[in-house]
Order: sequence, then C-alpha cells, then structure tokens
Amino acid sequence: MRKRQAAVIALVCGIVIFFLKLVAFFVSNSVALLSDALESIINIVASGLMFFSILISDRDPDQSHKYGHQKIISNG
Repeated sequence: MRKRQAAVIALVCGIVIFFLKLVAFFVSNSVALLSDALESIINIVASGLMFFSILISDRDPDQSHKYGHQKIISNG
C-alpha cells in the first residue's frame, strides 16, 4: 500500500469513527461517549498532518530543495 493511500484511509476511518461515536452519544446521551468522540478529533488532526507531510515530502527537487522535500518526515 502506498503512503498516500494509507494516509487517506487513516483520515477517512478517523472521520467515520468520530461520527459513529457522536451518533452513539446522541442515542445514549452518555457524556463519556461525547468525551470519546471529541478526543477522536485529535486522531483526525494527526491523520491530516500525516497526509499533509506526505504530500510535501513527495514533491520533486527544486531550486531551494536540491535533494527533494523528504526531510519533512525524517528525524534529522
């Protein structure tokens, strides 16, 4: 599986899980489910940042990045 595909799947799954938890909250009126649904927003943001960093790192080299943009996801 390619990096972009994995990032899109993670993002879509995070959004689906968020809405499922939100629906479960409205059905049960449980504050714990609402809290869990709101915590899922962090997972969605993290998946979005992962997708963004993959898009940037896949860019071809240019004048200011002679060896490419892959450093956005590496440690150093």
